[in-house]
Amino acid sequence: MTENAKNARLKRYTDKEIVAALRDSGGLVEIAARELGCNASTIYRRIEKSDKVRAAIASERELQEEGRL
Repeated sequence: MTENAKNARLKRYTDKEIVAALRDSGGLVEIAARELGCNASTIYRRIEKSDKVRAAIASERELQEEGRL
């Protein structure tokens, strides 16, 4: 494994970084993950563990739903 790959695997994302990526992506986890350079599973795990991230994605999805009306 290269040094860059090791560093990428060790990158820890803050709730703030994940929330910002989710807002930028309109609550779409796959796009937010791509923006951060991580797997979507990383974000899904954080959604399960963090009230702040869970609230942010709920808010973004609600805004998306309102936009469709």
